[in-house]
Amino acid sequence: INYLFFSRAHVNIFAGFIVVVWIITPIIYYLNIWDSQKMPIISNRAFDKDGYFFNMTKILTEDFHVNKTAYEIYGPVYISVGYVISTGFMFAGITALIVHTILYYGKSIVEQYHASLSNTNNDIHAKLMSHYPEVTEYW
Repeated sequence: INYLFFSRAHVNIFAGFIVVVWIITPIIYYLNIWDSQKMPIISNRAFDKDGYFFNMTKILTEDFHVNKTAYEIYGPVYISVGYVISTGFMFAGITALIVHTILYYGKSIVEQYHASLSNTNNDIHAKLMSHYPEVTEYW
């Protein structure tokens, strides 16, 4: 019966999708922030300042290094607003994950780390495995 109802996680993910994809992204696109209307609203391709696909061969040397003069003439790389927002939220999510782990579990992690360095005999797995002979390394 539990599969009939949505969990808070499902609702949170769906609400986030609605806010980001159906509200924030179109607002930024139609207000033409970052010249976003020159590109598709959602794309993983790189574009030039005119909205065409970015031609990497125009800025690379034959040994695949960036020619700074050619780059300054051709211009910077532009990416679509959907890609900018999704990448931004991915970085924010990773940062939030790290901060959450440090704030909520940091003390426990540090305690377990110090306990593992000072007390090597209290690991139940090591105690159970000590009854078996060591495996030779040459096989």
